[in-house]
Amino acid sequence: PYLEQKYRGLGQGWARFMLQALALWSRGQGAHTLWLEVRESNAPARRLYERCGFQAVGVRRGYYPLTTLQREDAIVMSLHLDVGAPA
Repeated sequence: PYLEQKYRGLGQGWARFMLQALALWSRGQGAHTLWLEVRESNAPARRLYERCGFQAVGVRRGYYPLTTLQREDAIVMSLHLDVGAPA
């Protein structure tokens, strides 16, 4: 779900911090890639993911419901984890 508007853009960097922590933990677990889907219309989240190194690699057509008759595409993004890198 979307983050409530009143909490967006506070400049505290929590989302970036959590993504970095997830990447660090995932590398420690031996993961090679992180994957996510994001609504095509969610430009702030897409920018955040791109700043954290995620790249758009595909589209899931009609993935998210908009209304009972409409659906929205999801952008599939991935982040390659350098498993051999120091934490």
